[in-house]
Amino acid sequence: MNYYLISKTDKAFKCKNFFEATGGFSFHQKIAITVYNAEMINYILNKKLTNSLKNIINLYLFYEGEDDGDGCADNLLPRIELLRRVLIESYAFYLSESEIESYLTKFDKLEAKIGNLGQKKSRSM
Repeated sequence: MNYYLISKTDKAFKCKNFFEATGGFSFHQKIAITVYNAEMINYILNKKLTNSLKNIINLYLFYEGEDDGDGCADNLLPRIELLRRVLIESYAFYLSESEIESYLTKFDKLEAKIGNLGQKKSRSM
């Protein structure tokens, strides 16, 4: 299999053919891209994790404002668990241990807040 490096200049794309490239991370959205630059892989994975975490926090804030907090734990805890599993199984090889620990700590704190929200909202008369 041939690997290509495409670099964009102001007016054109330049292609260079590489024959030996290993250790990259493949992204499959609309097209398949394999990145071999460690800094770029780190940046992309951190951006993906941060955006996913922001989405969960926004949903948490939405549920916090509502009167009925029963759906909060049911909807958000599986999302956090999925994100934790993706981090450990797929991204751990490409991220540093300090970044992984930082994300796991954030997940634990968010799970604790979600658990407290569900208990706080379900008061008895």
